[in-house]
Amino acid sequence: MATSSSNTKPVGLVLAGGHSRRYGSDKALARVVNDQPNVLLAVQRLLPHCQRVVVSVNNHNQAAVRACLGTLENVSLVTDSPTFADQGPLSGILAASLTMAGPTSLVVTAVDYPSLPQAGLTALVTHQPIYLQDPNRAHFTLAHLLIDPLVVTNWVRHHSRHRLQDFLRAQGCQPLVIDQPLTNLNYEVSQ
Repeated sequence: MATSSSNTKPVGLVLAGGHSRRYGSDKALARVVNDQPNVLLAVQRLLPHCQRVVVSVNNHNQAAVRACLGTLENVSLVTDSPTFADQGPLSGILAASLTMAGPTSLVVTAVDYPSLPQAGLTALVTHQPIYLQDPNRAHFTLAHLLIDPLVVTNWVRHHSRHRLQDFLRAQGCQPLVIDQPLTNLNYEVSQ
């Protein structure tokens, strides 16, 4: 595991294209912290650390996400490639990678973490290839790695199970353990 030392900032990716079945409503649009949509929180968190942020959305939430993000600069939206639609987080990584000209440092986060602590964010953007792990579990949708569009495309084509953890490990990602527990928002929070 290395500390990111490149003078070039990474590209950020916000995974916001899931169906949120366990949560019960669209997590990207949910307002859990400061009455702001989770997708906006995630983008605002990454922008200072990234040259640009790509938001992976689905066909159902694309217009609403675009409206939430307004006129933020250096932010673009992508949807899953029709060939690999609805394959989970890896579909979003593939869609984002297809916007890149070659190998690119990519910081991945999901809208599932509206309360990502500063220590977690700092660890995420300053080390690669990693995924975050807290004292309780691995958080594969919080990762930083070098991706290449051809590598991602070939991996997805040649593996029948599109598990993000398998892809990250195949790319050499190691867990970076942080002391603070991370909260993944998989179920709607009672207010």
